Amino acid sequence: MKHASNRAEDIEELFDQADEDRDGQISLTEFRTLMLTLDRQMRDEPVANSFVEIDSNRDGRIGFAEFRAWWLKA
Repeated sequence: MKHASNRAEDIEELFDQADEDRDGQISLTEFRTLMLTLDRQMRDEPVANSFVEIDSNRDGRIGFAEFRAWWLKA
């Protein structure tokens, strides 16, 4: 999936959009919603696999630093 922007403000805005409960972290459910917004063809297994890959500290949630690193890598 090609990302539209690598500007810091755009990445932060996308993260905030995904963080529906405003706790500063993205849960798997929130990540799934974001991925479906970006790519309606995305299926559950690739979403779950991506989530695990992004969650580098393995706490079950994606923080902004993890999200930014993934976004810029993709």
